[in-house]
Amino acid sequence: MMMAQRLLVKYKLSIMDIEQYGKESIKVNENKTGIKFRGANWKSNLSQVIADNFGCYLFYRTRKTHEICFYGKEEDVI
Repeated sequence: MMMAQRLLVKYKLSIMDIEQYGKESIKVNENKTGIKFRGANWKSNLSQVIADNFGCYLFYRTRKTHEICFYGKEEDVI
């Protein structure tokens, strides 16, 4: 609890700010990129770096090829 109070003071927040943030709805989206590959490791490595930098999850839709897809908050996925 003490650590929470320190963080509130450090970032000049109040409990009301925190409670209000919890009431906002967060939209989660899936973005199919349309980029497909078979054995291109560089595409999978690059897509993982992009997902990490934007706070998204990466997954592949797989049939004959892998399609790169991102999953996360709407503003991050775009």
